[in-house]
Formats: sequence, C-alpha cells, structure tokens
Amino acid sequence: GVDPGSVRKPALRNVVHARAVSHEVSSLVSSLPPLQIDKGTSIVLVNSSSGEEALCEAVKHVVDAVACGKRVNVGVDCEWSDPSPVSLLQLAIDIEDSVVVFLVDMLEEPSSKVLWFCQLLLLGSPCQHHNIFVFAAEEDLKRLSQAGMVPKSLAVNQRSANAGWIDLQQLNWGLGPRPGLGLVVQHMLRAVIDKQLQTSDWNSRPLTFEQSMYAALDAIVLLKLALVMPNESFTTSFEDLGIDEEVNGMVTSVGPYGCFVDIGSDRQGLVKPCRLGFQGPAGEMDGEIRPGDRVRVRVLEASSSGLSLAMDEPLVSFENIPPDTWLPGYVTRTVSYGMFVAVTPPGARRSREGLVHASEINRLDDAIVEGAEVLVRVIGVDMASDRLSLSMQTAG
Repeated sequence: GVDPGSVRKPALRNVVHARAVSHEVSSLVSSLPPLQIDKGTSIVLVNSSSGEEALCEAVKHVVDAVACGKRVNVGVDCEWSDPSPVSLLQLAIDIEDSVVVFLVDMLEEPSSKVLWFCQLLLLGSPCQHHNIFVFAAEEDLKRLSQAGMVPKSLAVNQRSANAGWIDLQQLNWGLGPRPGLGLVVQHMLRAVIDKQLQTSDWNSRPLTFEQSMYAALDAIVLLKLALVMPNESFTTSFEDLGIDEEVNGMVTSVGPYGCFVDIGSDRQGLVKPCRLGFQGPAGEMDGEIRPGDRVRVRVLEASSSGLSLAMDEPLVSFENIPPDTWLPGYVTRTVSYGMFVAVTPPGARRSREGLVHASEINRLDDAIVEGAEVLVRVIGVDMASDRLSLSMQTAG
C-alpha cells in the first residue's frame, strides 16, 4: 500500500491498490461528498521496467478484448509544468468494470515500447469498441503532439475529434455550452472533485502521494462520467446544422446502405459505405461498427433531401502530403473513367476515398478489381469540391 504520510516517497513504482482517497470539499458544496478512487483500483507508475511490463500486459488485454467485441473505455488526461510540453500522462483503462490507471512519466523520454503502447491506447483502432474519453482536451492534444505521443496531423485546429476522442465537455449535460469539469461532476456524480493540485509543480520528482492520487482521479473521473453520459450528444435542430460541422452521435442501424446515426437532431443521418472510413476492403467491415456505438461524424449535407454524414478522414489531412509519397490503399469500386481507392494518410486512424482517373492508372494495372491492394500518390486536394485526386503513376 501507499503511506499517505510519506510526502516524497516514490511509492508508486509498482501496482498499488489504492484506498479511497478523499479531497477537501469546498464550503460552497459542503453537502456533497468528495469524489473518490474506488477500492481495488490499480495504479501503476510507468518509469521503470516493471511499469513498462504492466503497461504491455494491459495493452495486450485491450487488444484481445476489442477483438472479441468487448467494449474498452480509456480516460485520457495529462499534467504539465512549463517548459515541459507534458510532465505526466494519465491513462485510465476500463475493461468490463476492471479499472487500472497508468501514470506515464514524461520528463525522461519514454522508451520506444512505452511510446508504442501509449499510442495504441490514445489512438484506438478502426473499430468502434475502443472508446477514448477526454474533457476539454484541446491543450492536452496540442502538448501530446509536441511530445510525440500523437501525430502532429491530428492536432490540426486542436480538435479532440481529429484523434477520434470523445470530448465529454461537448455533450449535452443540460448545463449550458462547455461546462467545467467540476460542475458536471457535481451535477451527474453528486460529488466534488478538488482541482487545487492542478497548478502544482509537475516537474518535481518524485511525485508526492497527493499528486499521484490527484492525477489518477483526473483520468478515472472520465470513466465515471462515460457511464452516465447523456444518450444524445446534441439537441440541435436540423436547420441549425452547418456543413463540415463535427458532432457526436450514436449508431442506430447498420446495413448494406451504410449506417444511420442519431446526432440528437430532428432526423437521423446516413453515413454511406464510402464515407465510413475503414482501413481495409469493404468486405472486411462486418462487425466493425454496431448499433449503439458512439461515433464522431461530419455533416456533409443538411437539406430537405436528407441529412448526409461522414466518418472518413477529413480532406485537410491530405493537404501537406508530398506528391512523391506512396500510400497503400484498397480499390473500393471501379468506374468507366477510373477507380476509387480508400487511402489513409500517415498517422491517421481512418481512410478517405479518392479517385484514380483512368489516365493515372498504369497500363499493367488494367486488370485491378475491387478489393485489390494498390499504392497511390496524392496529386490533388480540392477543398471546394471535397475531392481527393490520386495517381498510380510515378511523378514526372
């Protein structure tokens, strides 16, 4: 166990079964109890080989659980004190009500293994059973990108949705736009979370016991809120939806037509198969998305003719790819004037369909059929018409 009286004792080198930890309660909300870490929750400080091994085992468990269709929730938070972009990364993992929290020490550059394991947890997978929860994480995303934990391409506009994260602050809690974490915790969990240590020195080592517990709770609270989050992410009228607006939603049905998503408006939106953005042939998409999955979608069209949505990679992700860079892709369909190929930009989680015009197809590749794996280059990104142009020929 951990000795609460040991202020500077590096007591979290191995797994710790944390006792319920209380935080001081403000006099303004003295009627509410402090938020606590549940007994039996495991906390692992990742700054040694033993912590690295524990993280490795957890990631294997996550991969196996997702492969079996089990839901895995990950709460992500980080602490910092300048000039360090990130001082501590917190990853709380919930697999079938079993919770473990990893506190990854970022002051010393993590090993390549730790970096890889963390990226698997932070970026998830193309399927929808791996949910990543954050709260007002724009600055976290920017700093994690600076620290090399997530690709810089995902930090575009500092939007959590770029990384496939579910930002709990953006959900419709009935507390107005962008409510604070403390307010949401009071309203939904009927408890108080103490944020006094947020501005403490996170570059000092070893961490104090209080800092370690504070950091762990900051990630655990996201898992607790995920269990009580509202069924509808937004309650907006159909007419108020803007083109390219990103919203949260829940899949209601899946079929050959794609999937319907409830985004809380007065009608459901359709995501066609070509806009699902899966990394692989269309025939391998079975089971990747299911009714009840929470997803992030973009509005393509909102008119009297219907609500059209997309889950594929935003076109902006392809803008800065050099024309001599070859990318793997899958042929999704062939047409008289060429073929469409699903391609994924470096560091991204989802693909985007682009056109390889007949003039850009090698003569030796005339027999390519749907589902074939090919290599292509980006030769055009037309933001105005929302089109991606690809080539299978060498530059020049």
